[in-house]
Amino acid sequence: MADSVKLIGIAIDIVVVLFVLVAFLIGFKVGFLKVFRGLLASVTTILLAVVLVTTVTNSITSRVDWDERLTNSITPVIIKNISYDDPNLVIRYITEDQAVTNPENGEKIWGVVFVANDGSFHSIATLPAKTMLQRVILKLVIIPATNEFFSKNPSESMNLLRAISEPISTYFFMALVFILLAIVLRILIGIALRIIKAMISRLYLIHLVDRLIGGAVAATIITGVICLVLAIIKSLQFFDAMDPVITGIGNTTIVKLLYNANFMYDQLMLLKTFAVTALTKES
Repeated sequence: MADSVKLIGIAIDIVVVLFVLVAFLIGFKVGFLKVFRGLLASVTTILLAVVLVTTVTNSITSRVDWDERLTNSITPVIIKNISYDDPNLVIRYITEDQAVTNPENGEKIWGVVFVANDGSFHSIATLPAKTMLQRVILKLVIIPATNEFFSKNPSESMNLLRAISEPISTYFFMALVFILLAIVLRILIGIALRIIKAMISRLYLIHLVDRLIGGAVAATIITGVICLVLAIIKSLQFFDAMDPVITGIGNTTIVKLLYNANFMYDQLMLLKTFAVTALTKES
């Protein structure tokens, strides 16, 4: 009985090693660039697009008025769908030494404020929002937009409609530029990688290095997947149903090593702790 259990543990180790070895051989045969060319091109494209999108957008908007036209075209849509009671509500910036007192609770109000119809001042964070869409627009659009505006123009004022329409049109235009930029970059990077691949295939030493890296990366990915599975098993070790699995792992050598020294398990525990802490704070 003990011998059969030991043989099962050895068999499990052999299967795991074969998985990693096969992954290495496939990666070695195909090569790093060929296997991961699409992934490499996509990641590089996204990173370059993120870095360049703001500069390209500002360059375009400084030369043409497309963003202004977009703002003017979406303004009626915003009035119709967001439907704040007063889209022309005045928003101002009040310095701390100009702070006003809220008559309802006696708190001092200063910073970015809106002026109600009765002339009283209220914090921009308390801007009336009757629907979920209005609350999302308030937190993600209006507050950031007004803070940015008054950091540059503290003595001026703006109306609510401008605080909504301008940033939305800017985000939309930037998203459009990002998509177009990503398409162009993807084409250029794809061409560059094809040229590099053709050059590598003619140089034996570099070609060998490309294959070795391909094998190493493929083996690392498979090992990572195995570690993730073991981390999930380890996180469920306190359930009685997992006892046979834990016992089986205990009779192995390589798998037991990956099970005990599993960095992914530590990350899962950190994630669990963070989630529990966040839920506790909300409750």
